[in-house]
Amino acid sequence: LVSVTHRMDGPVLFRGIYNEGQSLGLIGSSMDAPIEIYAQILDDVTHNIVCIIFENDLRDNIVIDVQNISFTDQTLEQVIADSQADFAQSDAANNKISYRVVVKDKRVIGVLTKFGDEIKSMAFLEHNWLAEGALVKIPSRNMLGVIKAIPTGLIVTNDPHKSIDKKCIAYTKNVHSRITRKHAADLDGFLDIDIVRENAQQWRPIDDPLCQAFAVTDLKQCDEEDITLFFAFKHQNQ
Repeated sequence: LVSVTHRMDGPVLFRGIYNEGQSLGLIGSSMDAPIEIYAQILDDVTHNIVCIIFENDLRDNIVIDVQNISFTDQTLEQVIADSQADFAQSDAANNKISYRVVVKDKRVIGVLTKFGDEIKSMAFLEHNWLAEGALVKIPSRNMLGVIKAIPTGLIVTNDPHKSIDKKCIAYTKNVHSRITRKHAADLDGFLDIDIVRENAQQWRPIDDPLCQAFAVTDLKQCDEEDITLFFAFKHQNQ
């Protein structure tokens, strides 16, 4: 196959790359569509990744590897060079690494994958504003809430002595909340939220929030206006 014909745009160049049948399986413009990562920054050398969206990856089984190079001289380019051999190796179940998430200085700096004979750094978008106690909005339900608990997900650290207490969500999941795009199944992607406002005007009593778990993809950062209104409401009702 050399080309395909699109009725609107005419011939579209197609170039196949032999990939051992085990590696990248992408559709559409997915090489340019970002992988989305939702993470909590635990400290200077520790990320807690709670959800990864791989919307355009066709594979049924995706193996994720992580590496934190904070407070080292290592660069992303060096990690890419060192990853060539790692991506070629299979584990005991005959699985190869699909993606390597690289973290440095409290942010993701690269999401690597093997494409053909090369290790590529994929386009990605990191949401690292998640924090327990943070006020968030849920636009689909017109709600405001406070993050009560963030479950333990994929920990990325280079501290060999780091001890993390495992957390799970405790609230019932909101029936309207779900992650509709392809994501890492082992990362549930739900957070416990104390709902403090159910619509534009209906604030709940401070000591009686609506306790539900929501998919992290339904949450958005609050703006200054929302934060000001929330603290004004708390002040008036203390």
